[in-house]
Amino acid sequence: MRKLAASTKNIRRVKDVRASNPNLLGPKFGLLVYTANVPASSVAGLLKVTEASFYRWIFGECEISSANRTGVLELGKKISTAVKAGQLPVYGGLAVRHKALLDAVRG
Repeated sequence: MRKLAASTKNIRRVKDVRASNPNLLGPKFGLLVYTANVPASSVAGLLKVTEASFYRWIFGECEISSANRTGVLELGKKISTAVKAGQLPVYGGLAVRHKALLDAVRG
């Protein structure tokens, strides 16, 4: 199996938060992003939020605001569909993974 770009420590942290707070959208979304192996910076850019906000969401440090919730849900559906279709995950450098995400969500 190929190595994901995210650190094992971050993946474990998100899994732990998800296990203890199964109703939080942020950690659920974070696991999807990590499974798809797409850059956090690219996801944050598509959602028009800072990368720091993205990490606060996925680590359960704050909830996703109502203003961002719809975008997160829509992007999550597109990423999930791409994973199921085999378009993601993609392995390689940042530029390769960024392009794969854009291709997947823009169809």
